Amino acid sequence: MIQQIMSPGTERESSYIPAAYGNSCQACAHAKCKCFYQPGGTACERCSRLGKRCEPGTTSRKRKAEGSHHQLPTPKPLTTPSRLEDKLDDLVSLLRTQVEKQATHSQSSHPSTVESTPSSIGPVTVTDYQPEVVVDIENNYVQLLRPIGPSTTRSPVQEDVAIHHIPDLKSNEQLATFRRAFLPMFPFVHIPSSLNASELRRAKPFLWLNIMALTTMIVSQQFAIEETIWKIISQRIVVQHFADLDLLLGLICFASWSHYFKKEKPFMTMLAQLAVSLSLELGLHTEVPAKYERVSKPPQTKDQQPKRRSLEERRTMLAVFHLTSATWAAYRKTEPLKWSPYLDSCLRIISGDGAQNETRLDAVLAAQIKCHFITNELLSDSHDDTRLTTDAVRRSPMLTTALLRQLNDIQQSLPVEARSLNTVQLYIYNSELSIREYVLRKPINKMATADMQRLKDLDSCLTAVEGWLCAFTELPLVDAIGTHVDNFTQFLHSIVVLFKLSTLEEAGWDLEEVRSRADIFGILDSTSRQIEGIVDVNGMVDADGPRSGLFFKAKYLWRAIKALLQAEMPAHLSKSADADNGDAPATLVEEIPMDDFMMNLAYEPWLSDIFIDDWAPAMSFEMPLEGYDSR
Repeated sequence: MIQQIMSPGTERESSYIPAAYGNSCQACAHAKCKCFYQPGGTACERCSRLGKRCEPGTTSRKRKAEGSHHQLPTPKPLTTPSRLEDKLDDLVSLLRTQVEKQATHSQSSHPSTVESTPSSIGPVTVTDYQPEVVVDIENNYVQLLRPIGPSTTRSPVQEDVAIHHIPDLKSNEQLATFRRAFLPMFPFVHIPSSLNASELRRAKPFLWLNIMALTTMIVSQQFAIEETIWKIISQRIVVQHFADLDLLLGLICFASWSHYFKKEKPFMTMLAQLAVSLSLELGLHTEVPAKYERVSKPPQTKDQQPKRRSLEERRTMLAVFHLTSATWAAYRKTEPLKWSPYLDSCLRIISGDGAQNETRLDAVLAAQIKCHFITNELLSDSHDDTRLTTDAVRRSPMLTTALLRQLNDIQQSLPVEARSLNTVQLYIYNSELSIREYVLRKPINKMATADMQRLKDLDSCLTAVEGWLCAFTELPLVDAIGTHVDNFTQFLHSIVVLFKLSTLEEAGWDLEEVRSRADIFGILDSTSRQIEGIVDVNGMVDADGPRSGLFFKAKYLWRAIKALLQAEMPAHLSKSADADNGDAPATLVEEIPMDDFMMNLAYEPWLSDIFIDDWAPAMSFEMPLEGYDSR
């Protein structure tokens, strides 16, 4: 029976000629069956038997003949990446369907998880963050990316900040304070004047919460908001791996003014590195690659053109670099974020003139970052043990001239209205001081005759200190509440250099002239009074209990610094300084409260520079760990 069934096929295959590989007719190729031609015939056996028109098939191996551009193009078969994209579309759709079903079931089982416990950070019950599939056709790999934004209009952070009820009128006043006093100090974000506080809260709840914490004049309320900020950082970012632009901007804000919330040991370095990780997680450190094709959307909604980075994204990435540079200058534990061609392009864009600039403060941010270039390199050199030899600290005058010329170019490139801003002048003078202070690292001139060039360098160094202190004291008291951590670091830097200049004894250097131009103890006293004025003008109310607000304990910090300097001042110079101060009372250690903040000053690198420094080998100081008694 089998032989009878197979015999016709056997006879057909023996009497017909099989088509060559790739030359089957279109009907047989579509039916995926063998194609046999009759000897001397033009139609195949199958088409003849079925009465169909036998048309020769197209082959992918056939080269394109000359002049074939007049012919109609044949339909292009699906490529492997296209078939892969289709399969990934189906896979993503299936995954989303399953997640939505699980979320619906979870909401029905626990309908009031977040609402019932508003003071806690509960689990996420909405599908806010779904990955986007990216196919790299050039390198042949598939990658899952975080979505650009949540798929729903309400972020879980909205639930976290809901426990803080601030009236619209009050929150708008605090937002105006942030625009006026904080953003000029560090313009890490652009908040349009047309945007009110309630709109900002809906769009960026975490950033809004940090702004409310910084601008409230009631310290107890500031500490209460701080607890919520820490819960969001620990639970949402660290535990649940949330990442979006709002969380990153809020983290930058909280870290940049971390001195407002510091208790014992500083945490700015930790938050700065967390901000770096968050920016890398969001992919903000590079341009959007043009070779990527997002396939998490339906095929008809695919973006034909690659999305370009917005000014907000570029500004945020530059703010991360600014944050790491400020952290390095203040605590010197981790070096700044490595500069890249992408960051350079971001800097050029926000530095340029034209309609693409959203705010004039972009020029201020660009100038601050350019100044950080100079101070970062100089600070790295001064704290590299391999460069602290006598030969290494002998900087070439040509290098100093080149750096000063670069600093002058930074200032001249600024718009006219930005050059005179105190927030810019503070960075310009601090950078100039960092360039000129190398003269203090040179061996002291022990000859009887004065070295005129060295005296000029010392005088230029003193002039830079005077310029910075003048720009700092000219800040309006109502705006001084926005003082950035960079400004505190720069102030201590100026005090360190001024202390060295006030105690430097060598031929031709007039210490009386130094004290008449910039009396270090008088400056500390006036700054302490300025801090008290900030409290009074802004109507600040301190918290009850052992923990105080920043400006309530800053005056004690200044008194502690003065007491330490008085103890380390040489005896014969100390008498002259006391005579210049007249009847000003000496700072007593008993007047300084010894809380956790004050007791941990020994671990602050920016303050220990006064006492442990490599500038002058002849000067050796030790920072007392307990109290403030001189050794």
